[in-house]
Amino acid sequence: MTRSFLSSFLFLLLLMGARSSHAQCPGILPAFRWTSQGTQVVFEDVTELHGLSSTCTWNFQDGSVAYGSVISHTFPTTGTDTVQLDLWVQGCVFSVRGPIPHGDGDDECTMPITPSFTTDQTANNALAFVNTSQSPGMFMYSGWDFGDGTVSLATSGTHPFLLPGLYAVTMALAGTDPNTLDGCVAGLCQTIPVAGNASTCDTLLFVNASVTDVGGSYYSFYGTATTLGSGLVINGTAWDPGDGTPAVSGTNAFTYSYFYPGTYLACFDVEAEITLDGTACWALACAVVPTVQLVGLGPDPTAGSVVSIFPNPILGDRTELSCPNCAAGWTWRLLDVTGRPLGSGGQAFTDRVTVYLPGLSDGIYLLEVLHGEERTSLRLKR
Repeated sequence: MTRSFLSSFLFLLLLMGARSSHAQCPGILPAFRWTSQGTQVVFEDVTELHGLSSTCTWNFQDGSVAYGSVISHTFPTTGTDTVQLDLWVQGCVFSVRGPIPHGDGDDECTMPITPSFTTDQTANNALAFVNTSQSPGMFMYSGWDFGDGTVSLATSGTHPFLLPGLYAVTMALAGTDPNTLDGCVAGLCQTIPVAGNASTCDTLLFVNASVTDVGGSYYSFYGTATTLGSGLVINGTAWDPGDGTPAVSGTNAFTYSYFYPGTYLACFDVEAEITLDGTACWALACAVVPTVQLVGLGPDPTAGSVVSIFPNPILGDRTELSCPNCAAGWTWRLLDVTGRPLGSGGQAFTDRVTVYLPGLSDGIYLLEVLHGEERTSLRLKR
C-alpha cells in the first residue's frame, strides 16, 4: 500500500464522516439497529449521547431520506442495501453506514427480536465479538461485516484489524417467522474503536500510546517511539486527541482537557525515514480514552466536592459557584470550546459567588476555579 492510500484510509477511519469547523467535537460513536415489524423494517438510533442532544438523518440506497431517531422503511424487493445514519451533535456531524440484508414488502414478521453484541479488545488491533441477541421462539442466522472489507458468518469470534481506528461493524440477523413462514431480519451497526499500533517501517520502528485520567477533567497523553537499529531517522511526531481539533505536533507527551463527554480514540503518529535508501515510512499507535463524563451536570452533582455549581444547566443568566474549602482570594474564569475567555471573577472572603452570564448561547463551557496552588475544572451547560 502506498503512503497516500494509507493516509486517506486512516483519515476515514479516525474521523468517520465530515466534521464542522467546531473547535472540539464530542466523543460520539454512532450506532443504529433495525428489526422487522410487520411488513416494514424499523430503524432506531441507539447512539450513546452522554446527555447531549442530536438530530438524525437516514439515507437509504434507493435515494430516500428520513428524519427522526426511530423511522420505518419498506423495501420493495429482497436484497442488501446500504443505510447511513448521520447525527448532528453540538455542531458536529457523525456518520455510520452498513449493509442491511432485508426481505420485500410482502414479508410479514410477528416475532420479537432484540439485536445486540458485545466487544472486548483481546490483543493489538484485535477484538472479540459476541452475539448477545435475543429472538425467543425463532432461530436466527448471523453474519458480520467488520467495516474493513472482511465478513464472517460465525455467530461470535475474534477479528484482527490491519490498523487501529474507528470501524463501522455490522451484525445482521435473518430467520423465518414460525407463524407466517416469512423472513425476519434484524441487526446492529455500531462504530467500534480499535486500539493498537501499525508500522510501515518494517521492524525498525515500534510505537506505543497511552492515555491516563489525571483528574480535574484532564488527561495525560504519552507516546513512545523505539527504533531497533541505526537504520532509521525519526522526522516528526504528532498526537491527535480524536475530537476534531488539529493534531499536537512535535511532542510525545502533553496534558489535555476535553470540553465534551464521550469516548475518544487518541492516536500518536511518527514520521520516519529509512537511511539506507531514503524511503519515508510511518508508525501509528492509538489508545481508547476512558469515557469522558460531563463534570457538574445535574441538579447539584458536585455537592460535597471542593467546588460546586448550582443550577447546572443554567436556567437563566446566572448560576451560583461555591468553593467552601478554598482559601481567600480564589478566582474563576469561563472558557468556550475554542478556549476563549468569556468572563472571570473571584471572591475574597465568602465561599459563594453569583456568576452572571448574560447573552450566553446554548452549549457546553469549561469553568476553571483557581484556589491556592490547585485548579479545578467543571463543565457548565447552558
